[in-house]
Amino acid sequence: MINIYFEKNKLNLLGFGMVLWFALCASVTSASAQTTFANFSGTTGANDVSFANNSGSDGNLVMTNAGGELVDFKYLNVVGLPAALVGTQAATMTISAPTNTVATTSGTGGSNIDQPISGLITITFTRNTPFNGTDLLLKVEIAPVTSGLPPLGPYPAYPASTSTTDITGSTGGTSASFNGSTPTQSIRFSSDYLDFTQTNLRALAFSFTSLVAGSPNTGLSLGSGNFLNSFNTYESGNFSSNPLPRYNPPTAAAVNVSGRILTADGRGIARTQVRLTDGSGATRLVTSNSFGYYIFDAVQSGQTVVVSASAKRYAFAAQVVTVSGDLTELNFIAQ
Repeated sequence: MINIYFEKNKLNLLGFGMVLWFALCASVTSASAQTTFANFSGTTGANDVSFANNSGSDGNLVMTNAGGELVDFKYLNVVGLPAALVGTQAATMTISAPTNTVATTSGTGGSNIDQPISGLITITFTRNTPFNGTDLLLKVEIAPVTSGLPPLGPYPAYPASTSTTDITGSTGGTSASFNGSTPTQSIRFSSDYLDFTQTNLRALAFSFTSLVAGSPNTGLSLGSGNFLNSFNTYESGNFSSNPLPRYNPPTAAAVNVSGRILTADGRGIARTQVRLTDGSGATRLVTSNSFGYYIFDAVQSGQTVVVSASAKRYAFAAQVVTVSGDLTELNFIAQ
């Protein structure tokens, strides 16, 4: 005889267990998943990133050219970007990644090489043409092991790294990778255009290809002091976070709009009312002083305004101007 009460409760328990399982899976997925928000690749086809073996005493991943490398940089999956920041951005990359920790080999016959980077890693992507007066597309900082990153503006302090970020590849190979992710590494992203304050997971993945090392080319190999042999490489990579960063629109600077109210023969006209109507339709009034001077302070730049003047015995033509900085000679001459 089937115990209906038991079977019903078994089904309820099974259903509850399935709901709990899916909830746990969802929470793990949401906590661990990251979405790419930017990528880049070199544009010249040249091997513009180098690892320098400094006579076996230490090493550094640096730019072949001191001025940096020209790259194609692109934001992905970021909502609200202005048109100028959508699509490929012509940019310059710089990188500094010093190390005083020797490389190690693993696998059969030392088939794999791992070069830890023990110093502070700094990577920057600068827009070649500034937008809204700024140019930092992305800055990446990765702290050394046991070190965190200090607060930056609204950002909190970052916890310490528990592992180095390493250059890894096959011995004799012409490719390698360079990856990092939180919480194993202490990683901070910053930008003139994106807000990362809400991100709690961050990661980067570099791919080094066409790697040339040694003479003749021996590929990736151990060199003096058991650091990697010096090499040049072509690179590409991507950056991800959870949640995604947000577009951070620039705050318009406050500027002054000023000038003088004049008669046709150049004399100042006192007690003239001057009206400024801003881009939102809001109006402000000031009165010229005894020499005809007037000033509007704290006008938000980046907008088009209409300025007009009125006096009992004089007529003036209104002026439409775009405010991008202080205007000091917006004069009105009586008609």
